[in-house]
Amino acid sequence: MKFRVSATLVSLALVITGCSGAPETPTDTTSAPPSSGSDDSSGAPKVPNPLNTAKYEQNPCGMVPQAKAAALSGAVTAKMDEATAGGSVGASCFWSDSAADGVHIGFGHAGVDKVYLDNKALARPYFTPVNVGGYPGVFTDVADRRAKGVCNMTLGTADDRIIVIGSSFSARSPFLADPCAVVQKYAEAAITTMRGGA
Repeated sequence: MKFRVSATLVSLALVITGCSGAPETPTDTTSAPPSSGSDDSSGAPKVPNPLNTAKYEQNPCGMVPQAKAAALSGAVTAKMDEATAGGSVGASCFWSDSAADGVHIGFGHAGVDKVYLDNKALARPYFTPVNVGGYPGVFTDVADRRAKGVCNMTLGTADDRIIVIGSSFSARSPFLADPCAVVQKYAEAAITTMRGGA
């Protein structure tokens, strides 16, 4: 399980940072002002109602309660990973089943615009915009591994904050055929929790 979690963390970091550029410098999550429209340079949608994610950056496993994770992907455990000091990836949680298959959600010190700009520069193999509960996001990765059970979504919670939701399902998993559907359900659950402050 340790290897699976580590590999997923690397994947999430690549989604946030792309293949070039220095990591973003962390900023205050409590003072992002409401905004609307689209960023002129990136084309990324603005986040109309920024979330205060400070509570969940300290306890990322609280974003998706264990009972909900069990219903979504058969998860039996939730493991937290600490933030990378000074890096682009914040604290994260991996919800896994008995075979170590599961879904990872990590906080990112960047905005959705960073991912849009990276896509313009790197031409990612898939890039599908999505809206989850009023929050703009995109299914994307630096490699297309969806047929192998790996799907990633980057979702804006503020104009300078994201969560990255990633799946890691093996050939034995019943979720191998459509990992992105599971990722979207986790994203919906996380947004519902954070919006309600539960």
